[in-house]
Amino acid sequence: MLGGHGVATIAIALWARHLRLMVGTDQLTGLLQRRPFYERIEEELQRADIGRTTLSIAIFDVDEFKRFNDQLGHLEGDRALQRIGEQLRKAVRTTDLVSRYGGEEFVIAFPRMDVQLATRRAEALRAEIAALGLGTEDAPLTISGGVASWPADGTTFEEVLRRADERLYGAKAAGRNLVIGPRPVPLRSASDAGV
Repeated sequence: MLGGHGVATIAIALWARHLRLMVGTDQLTGLLQRRPFYERIEEELQRADIGRTTLSIAIFDVDEFKRFNDQLGHLEGDRALQRIGEQLRKAVRTTDLVSRYGGEEFVIAFPRMDVQLATRRAEALRAEIAALGLGTEDAPLTISGGVASWPADGTTFEEVLRRADERLYGAKAAGRNLVIGPRPVPLRSASDAGV
């Protein structure tokens, strides 16, 4: 009898989690909202810690989105966000987490993915969004991004996200439509090490 009660309790807990995630889905894009994204990230960080693996984070921001909305209207802005969300969702692995983090910001978590590979993935996503042809010929809609990883860029998700956000702002300052990740650390040769 106790075994049946335990199974029922687990089933109820799983169903409650499923409902929280459904409620936590962004209505416009169908992506995770911030709160359920945080819940899932905490689970991924625990897995990464146990398995001694990395968790890479990419944050994207739509370039000059306010100007896009002002020129083409909010309805077109909503359509553009839907297309961007759809493209991001289609282009990631099933194990990756994609969130509409706020307004025109999107965050992707890449569990068990090296930060250099995640940076290349983020750059490919940036190029795919640019190729959608959103916006006008004079003002195409593009995204900029920053990439960081746990534990190299911080011991908490907030620290890693802050580092990715700093790199995003670096991409914006460098002209937009760009992704910045950490610079690769070159391997030292035997002669550099004094051997």
